[in-house]
Amino acid sequence: MPPKPLRPSELADLLVRLGELLLEYGCPTHRLENCLRYTAEQQGLVAEVFAVPTGLWMSLEQPGGEPLVRLVRVQRWAIRLDRLAELDEAFNAVADGRLSPEDASIWLDALEEAPATHGPLRGILAGGLASASAAVVFGGGWLMAALGLALGLANMGLGHLLGKAQRTRLLVDFMAGVLVGGAAWLAAVIDPTLPRKPLVLAGIITNVPGLTLTSGLAEIAWKNLVSGTARLLDAAMVLLSLLFGVGMMATLEQWVHPDHAVALLGGDETPLWALALAAVVASWAFTVLFSVGRRDALAALGAAMVAWAASLLTSRVGVPGAAAAFAGAIVCGLYANVFARLTDRPAQVVLVPGIVMLVPGAFGFVSFEQVVWGNVAAGTTGLMQTLLIAGALVIGLLLANAALPPRKIM
Repeated sequence: MPPKPLRPSELADLLVRLGELLLEYGCPTHRLENCLRYTAEQQGLVAEVFAVPTGLWMSLEQPGGEPLVRLVRVQRWAIRLDRLAELDEAFNAVADGRLSPEDASIWLDALEEAPATHGPLRGILAGGLASASAAVVFGGGWLMAALGLALGLANMGLGHLLGKAQRTRLLVDFMAGVLVGGAAWLAAVIDPTLPRKPLVLAGIITNVPGLTLTSGLAEIAWKNLVSGTARLLDAAMVLLSLLFGVGMMATLEQWVHPDHAVALLGGDETPLWALALAAVVASWAFTVLFSVGRRDALAALGAAMVAWAASLLTSRVGVPGAAAAFAGAIVCGLYANVFARLTDRPAQVVLVPGIVMLVPGAFGFVSFEQVVWGNVAAGTTGLMQTLLIAGALVIGLLLANAALPPRKIM
């Protein structure tokens, strides 16, 4: 028995609700637009969709009548890959006619009200472990890893508290910079020989917008120019907020202690075994921070490790950083697409935890910091390298999709 077609008004309301949740849970706008258009096509209608990170416009053509126009403003958003996977199931059921509008609305209501896969305490712990791993990667040693763990826990806890209130939510990144800058100042007072760079970068590693930068370039590559530009500007604002917080504390430190060197320097070369251990810990941490569901956690860990290993092995044979990132992105993209083909799950579920191991967020922060302290030439070079690495990641993913399409829209 063929599925009962939806009335255009029902379909329009359902699509805009689905699109709103996709935006809130971190779906790229080009994938979102394709999802909504495809669902409308399956019902014999044409949808024109325009999405940006903070809003969604949709026009649904109906036979013999005026187009149905819907507009929704998105006030909150975060990467929640478990919810994206659930929305993918709802999207497939609606597109195939297996789910009525009433049942779909009930499903979406239950999804919004469901408890988080990982509670706030586990998220704070994951942020601390990500910071500890970053301290090792940036050459800080085990003492700096312990300090990074403590600083990461404090930063995540502060962000959780500030994020609860509307009036303080926009200050999360600035206050993270203040906290990390103050911690670096205190560490310099206690032991002036401690390297500053690993501590500062470890403390802000969960705030730096490397993934936002890469997503912005990816959306521009997909010709979603407005959305991509918005994400790039968002990434720049986050970097500036972090930098202003760290820089304000560094300026106060120099005023009180003129003999202190506040530039981000220091750090030794990290042995391979320590890098591998840090990568494993960071992989688990990011699966929690991105709310990967339990059924997909092992596959997401695998994506992170193969992306990291491909990039590391490529760099160890003398290939420049952007080319190493390109290789890691190809491997990660192929892995995610194979996962999507075998499991009928969204590739994003494992792609995001994998690609985050390669994004140049900390590199971009250091480049901004050099410009602020007057080293314009080195800072500008670093910023160009940051964009080059992010662009290499995007091209690598596009190539992986061309070589092995995932057979899924989301």
